[in-house]
Amino acid sequence: MTEYMSDYGSINSFTYKGKNSADMGLVINSKENAFGAPSPNVELMEIPGRPPLISDNRTDPDDNEDFGNFDKKYACYLEPSQNLATAAKKIYAWLFQDVAYGRLEDSYEEGYYRKAYCGQSLSVEDVAAGLLGRLDIIMTCQAFKYSLDGEKTLTLTTPENVLNPEKFTAQPYIKIYGSGGITLKVNGKNFEFKEIEGYIEIDSEIMNAYKGDILQNDKMLTRFFPKLRAGNNMIGWTGSVDKVEIIPRWCTL
Repeated sequence: MTEYMSDYGSINSFTYKGKNSADMGLVINSKENAFGAPSPNVELMEIPGRPPLISDNRTDPDDNEDFGNFDKKYACYLEPSQNLATAAKKIYAWLFQDVAYGRLEDSYEEGYYRKAYCGQSLSVEDVAAGLLGRLDIIMTCQAFKYSLDGEKTLTLTTPENVLNPEKFTAQPYIKIYGSGGITLKVNGKNFEFKEIEGYIEIDSEIMNAYKGDILQNDKMLTRFFPKLRAGNNMIGWTGSVDKVEIIPRWCTL
């Protein structure tokens, strides 16, 4: 486990929206590890005389199961040299100025990040009061965490196998450089495009095709988006293609 090196020495910490907790004067109580776990959203089918069955509503077997958000708690205290009033205002602004999903990393899950927000009901006064003893910061996290390795761009100039090292399906960003009519092939599935001029970008997570800031969904001849299942993924294409760039976004629970 990598610990954060600060003016206070080597400590456990978390980084939220680009700012580290240690730089806010917050120290995590390492005796209370900050872990949590999502629960699957399941639908039970009641059948008389039999135990309930779990219904699988996925239309694509390569889709991940549905999991709900979960809370991750950091038990913190204020480094003694900090001014309480100043620190409380700074921490409150950091957590609540923009209540939206942001990138969350910590020293407990090295090599991964989560998408999270702080949804607690706290005032500046509550933060200040907590800092006098202990402040529990609760982050509401999306179920899946993302591998830092999955942010690296893979460049393909010929059809190739891409290995997903995680056990869950990834929703990649793909940029196809080429022109005219193009068919991208992923695991035997065809994703067709028309009238490509230079390149097209496909984001399977937000289900959009675009070129820079211009939408290109009208150039997709399928309503589905490519996914990279766990294990091997054979990727190829037909048409005038120079190269394909993929940011795979490997994910796991």
